[in-house]
Amino acid sequence: MDKEKFLEISPIDPTRQDKRFAIEEFIEKARPFLPHFPDDVLEQWVYENFSIFSSEDRWEIGYDRLRFSEVMITSEMVWDIYDLPNYYDAGIGYAEICEKTLVTMLSDYMLANGTWPRPIIVLDTENSNADGEYEYLRPYHLLEGHRRLVYLKRMLDSGLAVQEHHTIWKVIRV
Repeated sequence: MDKEKFLEISPIDPTRQDKRFAIEEFIEKARPFLPHFPDDVLEQWVYENFSIFSSEDRWEIGYDRLRFSEVMITSEMVWDIYDLPNYYDAGIGYAEICEKTLVTMLSDYMLANGTWPRPIIVLDTENSNADGEYEYLRPYHLLEGHRRLVYLKRMLDSGLAVQEHHTIWKVIRV
């Protein structure tokens, strides 16, 4: 993928730090660069987090080598997904989920529904060619959905009601 040409389609207006165009237009512009990315992944990982997605240290993963499948995991498998930085150990989500002193739309949704509102994006490092300088966590490395993951882990740890299964975007690197 031509990084310079890709950066030209940035949805971020550098003068105002807001979106230059709607998600539908962005998906149309991004599709030639990321043909294997489902629309939901383009929206939540690329469009909503463009500056992070396009940062220099992220290119090593080889975006053109990623393949996605929407799969269900059990609540127990949630503990096999690791994130950097480790939001759980940092205490994030405790006020929202355990104490309920900080209310967010996301925490409200997850407490009411026992799962996340959209699939998180997880690299299956056990079944991927995940070599290179970056040290990927095993068996599953979280790519997008840090707050959703930590909220669900907090719910599980606190014994709150959660669904038995949760949808994720499982990513393999070919």
